[in-house]
Amino acid sequence: MSPPRRTVFITLTMVAALALTPVPAAADVQTPTGPATAASTPTPPVTPAPDEGATPPHPEEDVHDHSGPTEPLTIEPWDEPMDFPSRQMSRGLAAPIWHLPFEPGQRWSAGGPHRDSDGTAWGALDFAPGSSPNRRVVAVAEGRVYRVTCPNGWFLGIDHGGGWKSEYYHLAGAQEHLIGQWVPAGAYLGEAGNTLPCGGSSNGPHVHLSILHGDAPQPGPGTQRPYHPVDGMRFGDYVIRQGSALHQGTWHDLAGNVIFRNWGCCLTSTTPTPQRFSSTPAPRIQGLPDVANVLTAEVADWQPVATFTYQWKRDGSSIPGATNREYLVTKSDRGAQLTVVSEGRRTGYWPEVRSSTSVQVPTPVTRYGGVDRYQTSAMISAATFVAPVDRVLVATGADFPDALTASAASRGAGPVLLTERDALPVDIEQEIRRLQPREIVVVGSTASISASVADRLEALAPEVRRVGGVDRFQTAAMLSEMAFDPGQALVYVATGANYPDALSAAATAKGPVVLALRDEVPTATMTELKRLRPQRIVIVGDSASISAATLNHIWAHTGSPVDRVSGADRFGTSAAIVRSTGIAPAERVYVASGERFPDAVSGAAAAAAAVAPLLIAQQGALPSNTADLVAQLSPARVSLLGAADAVSETVARRLAELAR
Repeated sequence: MSPPRRTVFITLTMVAALALTPVPAAADVQTPTGPATAASTPTPPVTPAPDEGATPPHPEEDVHDHSGPTEPLTIEPWDEPMDFPSRQMSRGLAAPIWHLPFEPGQRWSAGGPHRDSDGTAWGALDFAPGSSPNRRVVAVAEGRVYRVTCPNGWFLGIDHGGGWKSEYYHLAGAQEHLIGQWVPAGAYLGEAGNTLPCGGSSNGPHVHLSILHGDAPQPGPGTQRPYHPVDGMRFGDYVIRQGSALHQGTWHDLAGNVIFRNWGCCLTSTTPTPQRFSSTPAPRIQGLPDVANVLTAEVADWQPVATFTYQWKRDGSSIPGATNREYLVTKSDRGAQLTVVSEGRRTGYWPEVRSSTSVQVPTPVTRYGGVDRYQTSAMISAATFVAPVDRVLVATGADFPDALTASAASRGAGPVLLTERDALPVDIEQEIRRLQPREIVVVGSTASISASVADRLEALAPEVRRVGGVDRFQTAAMLSEMAFDPGQALVYVATGANYPDALSAAATAKGPVVLALRDEVPTATMTELKRLRPQRIVIVGDSASISAATLNHIWAHTGSPVDRVSGADRFGTSAAIVRSTGIAPAERVYVASGERFPDAVSGAAAAAAAVAPLLIAQQGALPSNTADLVAQLSPARVSLLGAADAVSETVARRLAELAR
């Protein structure tokens, strides 16, 4: 006869009766083995035959000195935290009520205790079905299932709270879907098997149950896991007593009578079979979902009565620490969908999880983002300007310079709308019809906007004219001349090589924006600066954008005082321009992408109309200098320009937190 098998990591409560028909147990044998998964069976299962009244021979101690897993083990963390019942939270509390790791009415053989290869305590027991056709292994106590990993595989464990854990080795068909879930005592975990996912050996189907108590150390060479001695522990209706050697324990009934010694048969399980609740209403959220208000999870009675734990979620993700029945809404929740998940538990019942319907928390952030830059341009205009308007400027959506300087030239009196070179987008045409402009200005030469598009625009307004030079510098100067008289208080000079520096300047509506090269002032730009006779000229950007020599050249040829406003990068420069105009609480702030120009240039005209600052952000983050400025401005509303692929929901959420 094969000796009983040993390799189980369990936490159980067992009520068993004395067996009438002996069933030998399977045993762990230290034999080299290759890698295996949790469900693999590298060793063919062997079902020992019944042996009437006999006690299986006890193998030598050294054969079993390293039963169970032999590879380094690590407990895999859960994806989300979960509350444990309060009675199990303290490390000083008694062990859970342990059951046997097999189903009620079944009679299995058992052996032990013995130790695992990475521990010194005799904290492991082996349970084998022998000739029983029922090989279902079940949880020895309620708790949350986790995964124990090793270099070549994994197996299941259960955290029972209070530092107590049970682990189950050799399972065939381990129920991986249970990982992270709370299960009751008696929950099915898999079949008694011969699997060796983490080393060790097995000479017949069984489960190696290990009991642990305390926090697991960091994995590493020679790590000793906190196995707990099972000597004197009760499993169901039986008590295990340690013998003088490994695997030579004695099983007693509750009256103290010896049932069998060493490997023997049999223990009868009274492990409860989990039941299901008959009625499980979902929670409802009570209260007004607004910042500083308290929401309450209301749950109607379950049948039978259950105790509940709660987890509040924001847009489907658990909110750390939000595990009470009540939840205080914060600025972080603005714009989000809030739900609450309740889990009902009752001893002997499968836990059930129910989720509420969501509630929307209002946000001060309004996004204007269409399917493309043209639809976004039309949306920004529609949200800003009331018909009729005096003037609409139409610029190419293919490049930034014309549209950018056009935004400054709009002076907040009308929108800047974007078009394709050879076709007027439907959304743009519809918006122009709504605006009923007195005049349309086509910005740029026919290289930017074709004659056919200009002809199409002539049907939409009484007057249509083109303002376009031979290059972006001349076009910017022509727009300035069209919109601004001499004697301006302020003129901005920005690089014509990129758009971010000039963007916030264009939105201020405080003066024209003209363009220069880093080391040269184009003739058209200098001519316009002299015509404007500004009281002050501001160079936008650092010397990498416009050199000190160019600044001095402008000063020498205009006679106007010249200053520079810049930051460490485009985001810092944008914030510096806004700060240079004065900081005061703002009713509204506009935020656009600092990495893509189309949404931003349409937004600059809207910001000028609203007399509101325009700031720029990264797609996935709000730069610190931008965030600091928004906090100082404390806006009641934020207009976010562009779809989520331009400025993400993460940025939108952060802006909502910073608004007043």
